[in-house]
Amino acid sequence: QALHDTTDAAVLAAKAITAYTCPTRRACAPFYWQGSPPSYAFHNDYAANSGSNSAFSWYIGPPSLAQADTIFNEAEVDPTSDPNHQFFKMQGANGVCHQRSVVALRDITDGTSNTYLVGEKLVRPEWYASPDMTANYSNLDCGDDQCATSGDCFDLVRWTDRLPRCDTPGYLDVASFGSAHANGLNMAFCDGSVQQVSYTIEATVHQYLGSRNDNVPINGK
Repeated sequence: QALHDTTDAAVLAAKAITAYTCPTRRACAPFYWQGSPPSYAFHNDYAANSGSNSAFSWYIGPPSLAQADTIFNEAEVDPTSDPNHQFFKMQGANGVCHQRSVVALRDITDGTSNTYLVGEKLVRPEWYASPDMTANYSNLDCGDDQCATSGDCFDLVRWTDRLPRCDTPGYLDVASFGSAHANGLNMAFCDGSVQQVSYTIEATVHQYLGSRNDNVPINGK
């Protein structure tokens, strides 16, 4: 049965996908997940480019599609103060993938060769094999604690308003790109090309490559 036709949540959570795994970091396999009930979950090593502004957030969402359509046309409301709204507007998000995003090629006005699509995400190495899923949130890499098919969350999207870095013991940053490689990380661009990006890339260049529509020329990636 094709994965996209599967309705069994446990099967979806545990399905290991080779293309989503960096072999330098860990094996392509589901790991024990101390949920309720306990089960297995496959963790991805790559994240989509959500843009150059990590201030954009998300919330649990409205209770129905009809209400979502109505809310989308209203003014920005903090969902934490109004239970009828339950999500933030995302019109200011400038990446290629974010909550409720529908980004077409025509929307990538900076050019597909100048815009990140997806890249390796930063992960705390102590939890490569089996993320600590205890109740102690301080002992949890919340950018690598969900399955690869979980939806919009820190596990699946990252931002470029902070520099990428090499995975480092004791260092936790759930919003950044990064990798287990010593000198740089692999980033796929919207034109289909893949390039190794140095950890020493200029901060402004990295930030611009995360935006699809800032219209800033980029000289030398």
